[in-house]
Amino acid sequence: MTRYSDSLRFLRTAIFGFGLLWLNATGSAQEARIEDGNGIEILARGPVHEAFAEPIVFDPKPGLTVPKAIPELVEELPPDQKPVGNNVGWIPGYWNWDEDRDNFVWVSG
Repeated sequence: MTRYSDSLRFLRTAIFGFGLLWLNATGSAQEARIEDGNGIEILARGPVHEAFAEPIVFDPKPGLTVPKAIPELVEELPPDQKPVGNNVGWIPGYWNWDEDRDNFVWVSG
């Protein structure tokens, strides 16, 4: 009888412990909008820069026609620190159309 109750106690403790770990692992979502004080909204999600990822399209179709003109480019300077290597170069940012916002979003270089 003692062996059964010890096993049951261990099982309850293990389930309780895993429950606490699970509760600790689940967090609340971050606020997606951050204002920097200059009227610029920093997004926590968005498109990946074309220099890092480019989709492979085997059956290309015409792109989206946007009803607005592209805003002026944002003047960016390359960072002071850069990765080591001869094949490292600065790729500037660009405006990308965000269909959800129905507006352009700046993709930083």
